[in-house]
Amino acid sequence: MVEEENEALFVKIADLTEMNVNLANTNEALRAQIGIRKTRQIGTRFLNIIVLVVVIVFVIGVLVSRVKHTPKKKTLYLPEI
Repeated sequence: MVEEENEALFVKIADLTEMNVNLANTNEALRAQIGIRKTRQIGTRFLNIIVLVVVIVFVIGVLVSRVKHTPKKKTLYLPEI
């Protein structure tokens, strides 16, 4: 009777071990997918930031190039005698 219970417990342990391995594999696969998605998100955000910076630099360049640079006239003030 004890041997039968012992054998049944070993079968349960084997089943639970197999379930644990399957869950660990599933967990690793899900973590890998999450990692890939995070990498894609970071890549997309980084690309968006680069595009934004390039557009801002371009707009500033256009605005600066349209400003007319006229030198101020220098005037000399002499005291009255």
